[in-house]
Amino acid sequence: MLAGERDAEGDDVLDAASYEQLRRAAETHREDVVVRLGGEVGLHPEEMTRVRLVDVLPHGEHFFLRVPGGESDAREAYLPSDVEHDLRKYADGAGIAPDEPLVGVSPRRVQMLVAEVAARAAETTGEAVFDGLSTRDLRRYFARRLLVERGLDPRVVLAVGAYDRPERLAPYLEPAGREAVVAAFERRGAGDVGRPNREGTERLRTVATLLRDASAALTDVTTEDAVETVACERLMGTTAYRTATVFDPAAGTEPPEDGPAAQDALADALADDESTRTAVRAAVDEERVSATTVEVSTGRATVIVVPLVHGRQTYGALCAVPTAPVADAERDLLAIYGAHVAAALAGVEHKRLLLADTATELTLQSTACSFLATASSELDCTFRLEGLAPAEAGSFLCYVTVDGASPDAALERAADARAIEDARLVSGRPEGALLELVVTDSPVRALVECGGTVRDLVVERGTATLVGEVASDVDVREVVEAVRSAYPRTRLIAKREVERPVRSDGSFPERLDDILTDRQLSVLRAAYYAGYFEWPRESTAEELADSVGISSPTLHNHLRRAQQKLLTTVLDQDRR
Repeated sequence: MLAGERDAEGDDVLDAASYEQLRRAAETHREDVVVRLGGEVGLHPEEMTRVRLVDVLPHGEHFFLRVPGGESDAREAYLPSDVEHDLRKYADGAGIAPDEPLVGVSPRRVQMLVAEVAARAAETTGEAVFDGLSTRDLRRYFARRLLVERGLDPRVVLAVGAYDRPERLAPYLEPAGREAVVAAFERRGAGDVGRPNREGTERLRTVATLLRDASAALTDVTTEDAVETVACERLMGTTAYRTATVFDPAAGTEPPEDGPAAQDALADALADDESTRTAVRAAVDEERVSATTVEVSTGRATVIVVPLVHGRQTYGALCAVPTAPVADAERDLLAIYGAHVAAALAGVEHKRLLLADTATELTLQSTACSFLATASSELDCTFRLEGLAPAEAGSFLCYVTVDGASPDAALERAADARAIEDARLVSGRPEGALLELVVTDSPVRALVECGGTVRDLVVERGTATLVGEVASDVDVREVVEAVRSAYPRTRLIAKREVERPVRSDGSFPERLDDILTDRQLSVLRAAYYAGYFEWPRESTAEELADSVGISSPTLHNHLRRAQQKLLTTVLDQDRR
């Protein structure tokens, strides 16, 4: 992201200039090393604590860093040559042997070091971007710098940043503005590499504007058919695409007769040509592990296939026929658009579950190696889920009470867990200390990404018992297998159909998802579970904003708008 820009939420973000200001605020070589390992190598705090010189791997004129595994296998990160030079210089000056950890502190202390450097930078510069800056912000900067400023292939960023799924990159790939588009094409060209192409640049400007507006329009639709119609008609609303359709090659059905492209050669080919169907199916399967779109030739046209993947769910593919060759930058934008379309389809599916008269309740039991299971066994304690809210980049805020162990002991283990990006004590309640965990992977996340809703979670003696609900028409076997693929030692111990409470039309609980945006609802949930509305408050606005991944002004904006909408709904209903 270019200096002075803001992210999709309007927050100040760390750019190249502010990153250098942050580095200048480091008072020790160790602080500078920690900042660079986060911002330029993309390491998590617990990974930084295991870095050793013997793990530096030369490759020609380049370097890689073997990051020893903690809870997972080792991985390789790309190590810029100037960072490699500084690591050796620091080790020599501090007398650290090649097989000894360079940083030599706990993951929690790494987080504190970054916070201390950020506080000094904020005091020196007065810039809001440093307020509450954390190791997660350094990882954001790392991803944005590679994707946007350097224009690297997202598949490369997935590999070097240890992101487990392509959609984790979506928050860093929001549709670009005109200046970013021009800069990208001046770097790479629209047709021939390295040569600017005015026609291609203008096309990309058109597509960027189109996809930004289309993504915004998707937030207002409430049915699956409406999502697919908006997604396709917006693409066909300019001269950039001749036609488009949403197609699921695995379903074995023809595109809907009233679809926006039902009479087009594309729809005909998808319905009648088995080789095309096979090619699209292969593209969807491939894109579950890569981050780019692919081209498929139908014999009558070149089709851009954009897999629609949200979490662990695939909703087919958005297939579009462009009117001109598509450059890499445009394909990146289409991949982001696909993530937005899939998220809209997932939202419709989730609302359908919430409003259904019946649902299928599943009780899953898992002894797989997750943080809560491991910690409950080691500490001989019990964790209970109190609340759940979406956070940034596909992670979740999990609010859990701990009974039978001190919160400090639980937080110390959370700092060493790779699946926990951050953790803090919210309050020492009589019924058990309340912890806030920023979780990147867990059985809870696996169920939610399958379209389920979590009702209860209790973890004790290394065993997690999870109660959730899925829609009655969902294939339970597929859901269980999806969770089991991530956590093998998981089994289904109970399944039953449950009836939902009957509510009158227009009742307040039914309308909650309709009156609030997804972001407003997630922020409101996080504020509620974190005790923001308690008196005295159990979480400050600054702590809550850092957990959700937004600035304090943006947090207040979301909360005020959400409260205004809720009060308007309640008072209007009371007046009627």
